[in-house]
Amino acid sequence: MNDEKWKKYIKWYELPEMEEKMGGNFTSGQRMADIEFFQKNRFIDFKDKKILDIGCDDGNILEYLKKEHNCEITGLSLGKNKKDFIIYGDMHELPFENNIFDIVLIMHTLEHSISPFIVLKEINRV
Repeated sequence: MNDEKWKKYIKWYELPEMEEKMGGNFTSGQRMADIEFFQKNRFIDFKDKKILDIGCDDGNILEYLKKEHNCEITGLSLGKNKKDFIIYGDMHELPFENNIFDIVLIMHTLEHSISPFIVLKEINRV
């Protein structure tokens, strides 16, 4: 990313309305800022894609992507969640078949892995 885009990213990322947009959830606000930045700068086209979000928190980002971009959504979490599109699982052993997702999101999650290399191999596999 060039310096100008990086400066735009930092400015965008710090917008307080991102946290507010996600109901006061700071982590979801950060993740939403990432998604909107990717869209505005055309880094990722989410339209009609099959998306996996590893460490999806409460699934708000996935619900947004489904509503705004007609995405087929799946979340992976270690937490208990009552939403039907979120699966309990470990990012080191993704419980999915090979090559079934168009996009895999892993925002603010990889740094919590005991073996990032294994996680990245799993992401590449699915």
